[in-house]
Amino acid sequence: RQELEPAEACFRQALRDVRKDKSASLNDLALCQERLAMILYKQDEREEAVKLYRQSIATLEKALALDKVKSKDAKAIDGALVSRYLALGNILEFDGEFKQARSFYEKAEALATAWRPLFLIAYALSLI
Repeated sequence: RQELEPAEACFRQALRDVRKDKSASLNDLALCQERLAMILYKQDEREEAVKLYRQSIATLEKALALDKVKSKDAKAIDGALVSRYLALGNILEFDGEFKQARSFYEKAEALATAWRPLFLIAYALSLI
C-alpha cells in the first residue's frame, strides 16, 4: 500500500487540475478518474474506487452524447467505455455482486458488438 501512496497523491492532484482546467476534455477527466480508481482499488479502497469508476463511465457517456463528438472520437470513447464496464464488472464480480457485475458485462458486450465484437473486447481486456 505504501508504494502506491505517491501515485495516489499524483492522480488526486491530476484530477483536481483537470477539473479546474477549462481546456481539458471530458476524456481527460474520465482518464484521471479511472487511473485514480485503479490505484485505490489496488489499495483495497473499494468504495471510493467503485465510485470513481462509475464517475468515469458517466463522464465518458456524457462525452459520447455530445453532438460535436466526431466518429473517430466516438470509437475511442466506446473502447474506453468497454474497458471501464469490464473493469467495474470485474470488481463487482470479485466482491460477490454478481447481478451488478453482469449488467456491466452486458453493457460492454452490447457496445463492443456495435463496433467490432472480438477485436474491441480483446483490446479492452488488454487495458485492464
